[in-house]
Amino acid sequence: SGMGVPAVRAWLMSSVFFISFARGRVVSPARLLLLTLTVIMLADPLVVHQQGFWLSFGAVASLLVFFSMRRQTFPSFMGGGGIFSGFLVPAVLPFIQAQFVLLLGLGPLLALTQGSIPFHSPLANGIAVPLVTLWILPLLLLAGLCEFLAPGLGVVLLRIADRALDFLMNGIERAAGIPAAAAGIDGGLEIGLMFGALLLLAHAPGRCRVLACLSLWFALLIPADSSPDFGMFRITALDVGQGSAVLVETRAHNLIYDAGPAYPSGFSLGESVVVPSFRAARRRALNGLVVSHDDLDHSGGAAAVVSALVPERVWASFEFDPAIRRNARPCEAGHRWEWDGVTFRFLHPAAEPQSPDDAQAHAANNAADNAADNAADNAPDNDRSCVLLVSAGDRRALLAGDVSRRVESRLPVTAVSLLFAPHHGSLTSSSVSFVRRSAPEIVFVEAPRRSRYGHPHPEVERRYRDAGAEFFVTGLHGALVWDSRTPERAFSARGGRVAYWRGRPPAR
Repeated sequence: SGMGVPAVRAWLMSSVFFISFARGRVVSPARLLLLTLTVIMLADPLVVHQQGFWLSFGAVASLLVFFSMRRQTFPSFMGGGGIFSGFLVPAVLPFIQAQFVLLLGLGPLLALTQGSIPFHSPLANGIAVPLVTLWILPLLLLAGLCEFLAPGLGVVLLRIADRALDFLMNGIERAAGIPAAAAGIDGGLEIGLMFGALLLLAHAPGRCRVLACLSLWFALLIPADSSPDFGMFRITALDVGQGSAVLVETRAHNLIYDAGPAYPSGFSLGESVVVPSFRAARRRALNGLVVSHDDLDHSGGAAAVVSALVPERVWASFEFDPAIRRNARPCEAGHRWEWDGVTFRFLHPAAEPQSPDDAQAHAANNAADNAADNAADNAPDNDRSCVLLVSAGDRRALLAGDVSRRVESRLPVTAVSLLFAPHHGSLTSSSVSFVRRSAPEIVFVEAPRRSRYGHPHPEVERRYRDAGAEFFVTGLHGALVWDSRTPERAFSARGGRVAYWRGRPPAR
């Protein structure tokens, strides 16, 4: 298991319990949990920064609190008699109840760390725990024993366990892909509801406990009031390192521009950052997804976003893989639409030619352009980036992708309130002419701290600052939020929440 926190906790608690049992001593479960917690923190104090630490101890604490406080047994809750007084009540129903207790107990932790709660977890655990406990784990232990006695039989047992594990993981992944499987939770109301439901399950009399929990959770239907007003919009630049991921919100619609990077290992920022951030914003549906161009920094997380959020529309400057193509259409200059009084318009790239002569000329121009791009930037796809202008009255935001100076010179750009610096602030973009024409009040650069590519280039930053723009970098400031209601300022997530170990400056 790699000596992870959950495995170490389970091993320590089991060892102390069995040693105490063998010596004829009784150990309080709460003291046993606290003793294990103390030992693990003494061995590694930094373990408090691991999500697994809080989830593991939170799960055990929730079960201890609930089952120690519960006043009635299952037979009285179900009315007793028949099958409930035989096998089902003492064996199955406590297990089912434990799954819902874990959902309620771990809900606040999941809401704080992931921004959403997987409501399908009781069903997933109800299948996974018996399958792993009664089938996969015994097969693995028998296979380990057969390694010394009958290696051939051990290989067969490992293959059977592997098939069972594949079946389980595929089922969990399919369940996680259901749009309603997880809900965005972000606020004291929802977290309070979970704790209240947990206490009601333990204290409410008889059949009333289920009804009380259901009535308490009806408060989740209260709509969130954090959406922009009609005719206004809000833009959030997520911190995804060397990549791009932007959430654009209007009153009743939302759009994601780029989906963050993905890596050969399979790790996807689209799955680990973009999707949780979208759900934490309490948005129920993704109305549009724009994938600016075919670069893993921008399109790598698209498959995860499409699978988890199922966007109604997808725009891209390239052909999607069949596995993730869903209502996809090209982003073409001139295409525009309006949501809640906010106008969205693509400024680039131009539509593909229709006639054979135009196509031949277009191909020749592309060949010349690509040669220039390769010489300048080694990225011919950059200049195919979808350039999106979002505007409401005189409040305008320009998302420029990775276009170079050559494309910048052709963009019909006037003064904007917010500009996403092209190509992460590279020196191949943000020409003096473009900076002068766009005249941004605020500039966002999506680049990591100490970028290996040197993004943003100091000369580019100096140009924008000399033009009077405020300059923000996601790698330095964290996620960045700009609202058209207050276009003169931006909010930095990292600046608003200082890590506790850094302390705070004394009041003067």
